[in-house]
Amino acid sequence: MFVQVSLRRTKVSFRSKGNIIINDLAREVGGGGHQYASGAIVQKPLEETIKMVLEKAERLFSEEGSKQQDVPLSE
Repeated sequence: MFVQVSLRRTKVSFRSKGNIIINDLAREVGGGGHQYASGAIVQKPLEETIKMVLEKAERLFSEEGSKQQDVPLSE
């Protein structure tokens, strides 16, 4: 979930139903948390943050594809 906190600040929350370990993605964007629930505050506008997170998620999960189950990023 993405929430625009200000013009140049976006809060990102990541949740997984246990199929994907998500805290690696949170660390990639400057955050952290637990394996299946994590988040970050990104110092970028909403649209830039969404684009960045999706690019990093695609790269991260394609690199770790053999470690994670093959499930869509959203259902």
